[in-house]
Amino acid sequence: MDTFKIEADMNAALYGGDGDDRFVLADGIKYSGLLDGQSGSDTVDFSKYTTGRNILLTDTGAIDGFQGRENSLQTGFTNIDNLLGSMAADTLTGINRDSTFKLSHDYSYSSYGRLLSFEAIETLAGGSGNDRFEIFGDQSFDLLGGVGNDCFVFADQASLNGTLDGQAGSDSLDFSAYTTPRNFILLGTGSSGGFKGSESSLGQFDSINSITGSLATDSITGLDAAATWQVGSNSSYTSGGSSLAMTGIENLLGGAGEDKFVLQKGYELEGLIDGRGGDDTLDYSNYVYGSVINFDLNQGSANAISGGITSIKNVILPEKPGDQPPYSGGGGGGGAPPKPEGQMIYRETGGIIESLGVIVEVPVLTLPQDAAFTIKEIDVLNAADYIPEGLLVKLGSKIYDINTSGPNQFGDNNFITIKIPYDPSKIEEGEHPVVHYFDEISGQWIEIPSTKEFDANTGLWMAVIKVNHLTRFAVFSTNLDIKLLIGSPLVTVGKQEYLLDAVPYIDAKAWRTMAPVRFISETMGAQVEWNAVERKVLIKKDGQEIILTIGSNIAYVNGQEVLMDCAPQIQAPGRTFVPVRFISETLGARVEYNSEKREVTIYH
Repeated sequence: MDTFKIEADMNAALYGGDGDDRFVLADGIKYSGLLDGQSGSDTVDFSKYTTGRNILLTDTGAIDGFQGRENSLQTGFTNIDNLLGSMAADTLTGINRDSTFKLSHDYSYSSYGRLLSFEAIETLAGGSGNDRFEIFGDQSFDLLGGVGNDCFVFADQASLNGTLDGQAGSDSLDFSAYTTPRNFILLGTGSSGGFKGSESSLGQFDSINSITGSLATDSITGLDAAATWQVGSNSSYTSGGSSLAMTGIENLLGGAGEDKFVLQKGYELEGLIDGRGGDDTLDYSNYVYGSVINFDLNQGSANAISGGITSIKNVILPEKPGDQPPYSGGGGGGGAPPKPEGQMIYRETGGIIESLGVIVEVPVLTLPQDAAFTIKEIDVLNAADYIPEGLLVKLGSKIYDINTSGPNQFGDNNFITIKIPYDPSKIEEGEHPVVHYFDEISGQWIEIPSTKEFDANTGLWMAVIKVNHLTRFAVFSTNLDIKLLIGSPLVTVGKQEYLLDAVPYIDAKAWRTMAPVRFISETMGAQVEWNAVERKVLIKKDGQEIILTIGSNIAYVNGQEVLMDCAPQIQAPGRTFVPVRFISETLGARVEYNSEKREVTIYH
């Protein structure tokens, strides 16, 4: 075993060799050489430091362990298996892959078959992958989930003294190993989605989207605000535009606002419902008319709720056919309105419609009102009147009329996702599968920014869009070359013109064209995620992953560090600008610049 004591600023590469090596850094030094543990169980030791360290893991090591960076190690380290923190408060951030932090009698981090042990580090943060935090015994840490869908799993009688923040993604608390009851209290909507709240075993939590209860009888208390509880095999709580999935929670306790408890037919709640304050409602409308439903608000008893009810003021029963208000149809006689055909989607719960291969995903609180969705296929022979012959030869899918029994316009900021199957053989080389919608007013088919994905369940390729309205949709083979003019908000994508709210410009120092990252990336079919906490942009397309940091010219492409000519910047009105050539070429496109016209063309 070799021990390397680094006691002054220096620039020299240190290699550990085959043994278990230790690199000990003196307080305050700056080491600009590479620390390479090579094989063996190798350690970087910051225990002499009196100021906190911020250690960022960037990838697995070439031989074993991990590679990473820290401000005192300017070139970084690689093949390191153990970390020892400073005398102050330190942070360890994982790599951008699925990973596990295990907090027990010893502490470890693992990803892709590699294991890292650590001590004296107080804050643990996940990367952009899906991270799992396993807590055993009594622990004192601040846990930050990061960008992915993260899970915080508590062993029986485990506790956490510190912050627990799921951050971005869909994050969950799991107490399924606990043998004693848990009592969750919601305190508000989460900073990054979901909810914040408290529970005695961990203090407070933030940005949690799902909770799994213990083996005992658990309870959850809602906010002092209007809320809808879905009570069934997929229970959920919705308030203020945020939703929380619940599993194994028996007692449901409302807040001071109006709570509606909607019961799924055939489900028995093995606990109680307490509306507490507010004008609270028990909703049996999912039941079939004629079902025997017994309830007594005075005695506190009701069907399908074994623990009884308290503070419930209203009950909604199944609707009898024909009980709706009279329906008038053009001067004829009155009568009951026709039952909507298609699949019913409720505004407060959202849902998914699958028909004729098309998938429609409706988020919670997107629709103006409850509505029945229909998806109908239009015979291409009947479409000749409104599809020009030149466009008809570009048709790559069937034509679908997607409609609802309610309004077809959902509002400026209310979007649903539609996935339409298409035939890849009908997409010409160099072109893309792009969904178009039919504009009834202009009689034109209008392009919609589209991505593509493969559905492994059906074996179909799908073109995916987000829209805030419904009409006829189809996929066409489309040229999507992008043309930008420096200093102009006008952008041309194929034949479609768009106006940007932020104008492309040339970085005066690096002489690079800068443009809004979301528009460029999404037009090329990529997904873009923004991490406001870390001021990072994540771009994903066809297995390619790019991570950019505002103000830094270091990018990460599939986990590898890449130096850019200039750093991403935020410009008015709050848009992130990036080097056009770097992003485009990394995503597989070709870029040409016409200096006379000051025009950039992206061929992809």
